[in-house]
Amino acid sequence: MSPRTLLSPAGRRVATVVLAVLAGLAAEAAAAPPRPSGSLRPGTIVVGLDGDARPGRQGTSPRTGSSRYRCSYYADDDGRPTDRVVQRSSVPPGGAYWRRCTDRTNGRPGPLRRFVVPGAPGFSEELPVPLPPPEVRLSPAAGAGTVVGLETWMWVDAWEPVTAPLSRDGATVVAVGVPKHVRWEITGPDGDTATVTCESPGLPYGSAAPDPDGRVPCLHRFRRAGRHEVRAVVVWEVGWVANDGSSQELGGTTSSSSVELTVHELDTVITSS
Repeated sequence: MSPRTLLSPAGRRVATVVLAVLAGLAAEAAAAPPRPSGSLRPGTIVVGLDGDARPGRQGTSPRTGSSRYRCSYYADDDGRPTDRVVQRSSVPPGGAYWRRCTDRTNGRPGPLRRFVVPGAPGFSEELPVPLPPPEVRLSPAAGAGTVVGLETWMWVDAWEPVTAPLSRDGATVVAVGVPKHVRWEITGPDGDTATVTCESPGLPYGSAAPDPDGRVPCLHRFRRAGRHEVRAVVVWEVGWVANDGSSQELGGTTSSSSVELTVHELDTVITSS
């Protein structure tokens, strides 16, 4: 899968941004292609970068059938390699070691690389990229309240795709998040819930529809008076592309925020003149 097809069709909106980021990365794919993995967590893109298990390092020699690479491990001295050979199993959590692998088929040594054992401060097997929570906008405004039967406009800010480069041990991936739609969950004073799904972030009150991006108003009429919770849940499609051209779609995740809104009821009073 190429970066241009990642998260298609929505991913095409960020393909140019992603490719521009990748163009500035130092590609080390030939020596050690990255093997990112991924998982879903609400409000977050989680990308893991494998350290010592990279494609090509686990292959077998076509001539002998044995392991294609012979690797040696060296002690770390404050971020610098030493010539003291160590066993990886002897390096404690938070410690580091250096590795050099030699290709048995041609005797060519690979680069010397530093690896950190999980447990070091600031180190994580999984590198999370937070997705921005939506800023809920209403008209009439949440602070002023609205009225039963009145058409209330709803929209969210921060509707731009998210891209973030993550690097470790020479491997770089760009996490990508593309907002897909907004699910509005409106909970009334008795706990009853109404759901409104809008395929765009909505439009600010009074904007001409549709706008140049094709966005249209997102509307709701409240049927009961009382205190309501209005929650906006943005559904994101997320994935990553790597500096060797590989990519992965991780699926959908969400970010959300809510406001309190008082719905009033107007009473008609008839008087005689």
